[in-house]
Amino acid sequence: LMNFEYTGGMAKELREAHELQQRTETLNIDDEDSRRNDGIDDDECSIESEELKDDTKLRLPSTEALSFLHVAHPHGARTNHVQCLIVREKSKGLAKKGTTYQLILEDTKKCMILAKKMAMNKTSNYHLFDMTRGLVNENLTKKSGNYLGKLRAVNTSRTKYVLVGKASEREEIAGISFDRNSMYNQISEGSQPRKLQALLPALDSNGVPIPHKTTSEAESMHDKEASDKSQFFRLTTKEPTFENGNYRLNFKGRVSVPSVKNFQLISPDSPDDIICQFGKVGDDRFHLDYKEPLNAMQALALALCQFNL
Repeated sequence: LMNFEYTGGMAKELREAHELQQRTETLNIDDEDSRRNDGIDDDECSIESEELKDDTKLRLPSTEALSFLHVAHPHGARTNHVQCLIVREKSKGLAKKGTTYQLILEDTKKCMILAKKMAMNKTSNYHLFDMTRGLVNENLTKKSGNYLGKLRAVNTSRTKYVLVGKASEREEIAGISFDRNSMYNQISEGSQPRKLQALLPALDSNGVPIPHKTTSEAESMHDKEASDKSQFFRLTTKEPTFENGNYRLNFKGRVSVPSVKNFQLISPDSPDDIICQFGKVGDDRFHLDYKEPLNAMQALALALCQFNL
């Protein structure tokens, strides 16, 4: 497997990105996710390309060897975002080994991260593994050398999550929360798109998140939403437009199947700048595009939360 490490500021260039060739269309049908979940998220696709004019490189660490996965890149190799594919493999049979999610870098077609949903936990947990250092079919555990960290729900209603690194569960690198409509509002106002917020720590000079260290649950990143905002990046979902009975977002050809899971994230200060977008493109296949201040782990964590509501 390809090694995505960069040493001393020298990069191994990614393979050329695939050209986007999709026709303009607006989708107005709901998939099975839309019918059974608590919202609708229809998509507009256009042929507008995200390709950059110059062959600029990703941000590279300059002082030590750091994984591609930990660095928040300002853009992809030749596109405005780092473009990825998520492939979901649902647990089957009586063994219940847990559903897995592969994060695949589209430029190389190589799996970067494998996330595994852990069974028999009081709250939802996903373990993340660096697949640039291992094989997908390996028996992966927290003791594996490629263990990256864990995404866990902090409440039983699965509306709040924290992403922690492998060094310590007291070192948080993302806080994610959802606003869930009450049953009364759903009946009175109808189904509405999901709303999420993400709180991210500041980046160091290499573009790597500086973990938020806690000593108790009361000091979690979720408790920082009302204070110390200057020390964090805050992202929120982009509000869709409502037309002809459907909610719509323009994914510029990257999403082809309407789903309640589809979303775009923005900074409240720059509502037209898409930081991250996620959407369905087929059965158990989803596109995930992200850029700074998100790294690969944080972006995948945002997507995993959508599968757990």
